[in-house]
Amino acid sequence: MSLVAGTVAMTAVVTRAAEPTAGGIAAGADRQHEADPGGRPTSTTKTTATTTTTSLTVTTTPLVTTTSGSSAPGAVSLLTIDPVDQRFKVGPLKVNGQVYDMVASCYGYGKDEQEYHLDRKYTKLRVRLGLSDESDTEAVVKFSFRADQEIRRVESVPLGETRVVDVDITGALRIALVSENDSYRTVRAAWIDPVIAP
Repeated sequence: MSLVAGTVAMTAVVTRAAEPTAGGIAAGADRQHEADPGGRPTSTTKTTATTTTTSLTVTTTPLVTTTSGSSAPGAVSLLTIDPVDQRFKVGPLKVNGQVYDMVASCYGYGKDEQEYHLDRKYTKLRVRLGLSDESDTEAVVKFSFRADQEIRRVESVPLGETRVVDVDITGALRIALVSENDSYRTVRAAWIDPVIAP
């Protein structure tokens, strides 16, 4: 996951002609007296322009960009939030031939789940689902998303495949990531780069 944010510096240059004084001569002007051929004095006024340089700093809006393709203002990684009960392992994992850094995973014997308290602040969850490459060849895991005891989405994913899913979690006080495996095969379910957004 990479955080995209930055500061852009811009410089504006404004050129302003000198303004005339009450006597009709520009401020900062150099005045010279010369005589015309008839002997009468004349006035020559040279006006100097004033240049002002103004610096303006603009900070871009922070974004969260992940391998699951989420990039939205206010989005955060679900893995930065402390779970209600820590049951999943968090760290790098190889899935479908690729190593991902931000992964919540569990060994899927029977049913396991991890719950997060979101305080009704988020509306969307995006995550990439898969099985670690150490899983048995015929392994399949059923991934479920529960929001306040309501199942919002279910996906079954086999070994050698990853799947990006979007889940509506509008109004959820708590959500749970649930994995189920009906067999006794070696299988490790992977929730890759889960991101939530308002």
